[in-house]
Amino acid sequence: MSLIGLVVTLVGFHLVWTRFDSRSDEEAFIQSKLDIATKNSPHNQMQENLVLIYLDLYQLIDVDEKQGLVNAKFHYFVYYAIPALAWNETDNNLTQFHVPAGTFWVPDIVVKEVTEELKAFEVKDQNIWSSGIVAAKSSLVNWKFACGFNVKYFPFDEQKCKLTFAVWYTEGDMMTPPYYLGIELGMYGADGSLNLSDYSDNDQWSVVDAKMEQSPNYEKVVLSLTLRRRDRYFFNVIVLPTVILALVSTLTFLLPVESGEKVSLAVTILLSQIVSLLVLNDLLPSSSLFFPLLGTFAMTTIILISISVVLAIIVINVHNIDPAVKVPKFVRGLFHSRLVH
Repeated sequence: MSLIGLVVTLVGFHLVWTRFDSRSDEEAFIQSKLDIATKNSPHNQMQENLVLIYLDLYQLIDVDEKQGLVNAKFHYFVYYAIPALAWNETDNNLTQFHVPAGTFWVPDIVVKEVTEELKAFEVKDQNIWSSGIVAAKSSLVNWKFACGFNVKYFPFDEQKCKLTFAVWYTEGDMMTPPYYLGIELGMYGADGSLNLSDYSDNDQWSVVDAKMEQSPNYEKVVLSLTLRRRDRYFFNVIVLPTVILALVSTLTFLLPVESGEKVSLAVTILLSQIVSLLVLNDLLPSSSLFFPLLGTFAMTTIILISISVVLAIIVINVHNIDPAVKVPKFVRGLFHSRLVH
């Protein structure tokens, strides 16, 4: 029994030592790579001095036309290649390794349209792959960003928003940016389209198009986002009632004076149209550049109904006038000279 125990002990010691030795080799390998490229000297080692951006749209949380803001959730991934870091996977069976965040340089990239950033989740470590790719930053972000809204064709409108990623540097210190920005087209569709397989639908807006484009001089990357409003709710609640009220307003001319409701009907329709205009005012931005056609229609209807109220009052006044009152001479002369002859 003592011999068997000795053998088991030696085998266990050998396995532990082998694992420890393998671990030590791996740590020595990682340290050798860290010595090659540190966070203090990235620019002269990066491939083509190029930082790449990858973006995925996960969710469109809210679109606030009144404030001109869009709230969306993205997967934001920033990486670059350092050829000196590459290694052959078959040499040590290592495809990638992790280092604490901040070990490698993180590019200063500003997103110009973003007004507020809420990080839902951020990867604490930085990954380095055998191809020499360094994942400098990977996070799930919730961005609020500004967007110019053209509501002329509300509620049958499409909105085009953009996010501009640019290098943050002081132009007074250097004529050109210290590094360039780009995208890896193989990570996107044929025309730079985003992969929307993980996108969660929004009940008010649909994403028509989302694509990444890089500028010819590689100084910025732009996400173009095209949104289309789902119009069924607004058609049933705003458009249809507004059109119906406009049609009903014509009935005031058919209502006989004896009913006593001619003016009441016109005033009621007038107030209803004013309420519709106030609802539009609460929904849409206070912009003079893109006033909605629906608002113009409602305003025109209000003017016509106001005129019909004035005419209804005149008709009622003429209808109830005392027959003994004579028509003024200038009125008789006007009708006899110009309208009759």
